Amino acid sequence: MWNQQGTPKENYTLYYRILNFESQPALPCRNYLQDGQINIGCWINAPTVNLFSPFVVQLNSTNRDKPIIREYERMQTMVKLDPPYNLTIKATNHSELLLQWQFDHGHFPVLCICFQVEHQNMASKEGKVKEVRSALFSLPSYDPKQIYTFRVRNKLCEICADAKMWSEWSEEITWGKNETLIVEASIVQSLVISLMSSVLLLVLLFLLIRMERIWVILVPRIPNPGKKFEDLIKIHKGDFQEWLGISKEAVESFKHNYTETLCSVSEDPEFNGGDAKRHPPNGPTNQNLLN
Repeated sequence: MWNQQGTPKENYTLYYRILNFESQPALPCRNYLQDGQINIGCWINAPTVNLFSPFVVQLNSTNRDKPIIREYERMQTMVKLDPPYNLTIKATNHSELLLQWQFDHGHFPVLCICFQVEHQNMASKEGKVKEVRSALFSLPSYDPKQIYTFRVRNKLCEICADAKMWSEWSEEITWGKNETLIVEASIVQSLVISLMSSVLLLVLLFLLIRMERIWVILVPRIPNPGKKFEDLIKIHKGDFQEWLGISKEAVESFKHNYTETLCSVSEDPEFNGGDAKRHPPNGPTNQNLLN
């Protein structure tokens, strides 16, 4: 990078070469870093550079008579690694948390990489940082009621280079069994179960209604005549004529308004049942009737 004092006003071109290989020509930068349209740095692919050999960089400018040349004796101290990834964590039977991760070490031996682990729980305001030499970290005597957060970064350590730059921090990973979270989770679970039960009940009710309609279509109900005579019993008190709507005048008109004299009939005890055509003794004679 050559923008430490601000973005330059012109474009520089960069060439680099490994000093131990004099026969190798200077190589041009193939991937410039830019601010707008101005070159401010060069990205050099690591496989093209022997990081354990002296390295020289030449920066050219059209406004300068001489190029700017800088030599780096130990390029490995300038390496910035990619951050670790795939963090995993588990609790053991010995009351400790084991954190593991993966990392890319490029052309360097695994023993050249060292790590920093930052861990923090809910009770602490700041995280604690600890350096480790392998991709494994143990946190003893953890509190099972707390939530712990971990992240990791790496660099080349002093065994090989003592790099000045740490990698970026990895993505955070969280572990914990907080009681509040458990209560909240149980509440959410209860709400979900209640909601699902309500939905299931509505579905069953809908299916029952649908089945009732289908059953009525397939098997028609026998009409109940009792409902048609409810008014006769409840309102008209059993008065059939009033229930039929017949007026009282019409009912009175059908009643008889005449009287008859009763005629009493008795049997003559002296009548012996002889000739029925014969007149009684005291009755008039035929001759008298003719007169």
